[in-house]
Amino acid sequence: MTDNQPAPSGLSVTSAIRLYNSVAVNDENMVMRPIITARREDEDTMSLQKSIETLMSLDENGNSCRICRWNRSDLDIMESPCLCRGTVGHIHLQCLKRWIMHRRNIHCEICNASFIIPVEKLSWQQKLANFCKQCAIPIVRNLLFSFSLLPLGHVVLQQVLFCMETINQSPNERLTFAEIMVASCTLMTSSALFFHFFEFTTTRLFLIRNILRQWWNFGNITDFPPVEIDSGLFDFL
Repeated sequence: MTDNQPAPSGLSVTSAIRLYNSVAVNDENMVMRPIITARREDEDTMSLQKSIETLMSLDENGNSCRICRWNRSDLDIMESPCLCRGTVGHIHLQCLKRWIMHRRNIHCEICNASFIIPVEKLSWQQKLANFCKQCAIPIVRNLLFSFSLLPLGHVVLQQVLFCMETINQSPNERLTFAEIMVASCTLMTSSALFFHFFEFTTTRLFLIRNILRQWWNFGNITDFPPVEIDSGLFDFL
């Protein structure tokens, strides 16, 4: 009966180890808690300061940019560059330029009027630098894509003309069913390939036109952004 009873010394050692671990964890939490609290207080103070700066910026002159919602003194704010008035009638010039370049449209999305942008001093040196840095490679790439398909377009056009001449050479001669099917399939395939070639080339030309238009309008600014090319969407106007 006495052999089956657990030793009291083993229980006391285990309890002592558990008690020591719990005390050590509590001491570590007590040390880390002031540090975490101080960090949270610093973050709350910084966010409060940013909110105060934003409110002061908005209330400084009562006019804030409708794009960035700030009224910074280091940026030129324009009053009513379109037909919009009130709180949406003030825009920073830099914000407006970036917005136009992003939308690829100089019309206001609210009143549909054209934005009146002040004429800046033209710098051809800056224009050429931006053209060589941002526009030259996309233009050359699109031109090479178009020229690489010219031989294929020539072959397809020759096949279409050959089929038409073959059919017109003997109008009184009756063609077999196999010859009619081959001629029809060849003509339809050649026409489809020629249509896709024309669509691809037209798309590339419009992309080049958009790149040149963006460079011509905004190529003299120092922060000219990289030209965004989307082959699926392009402007015909």
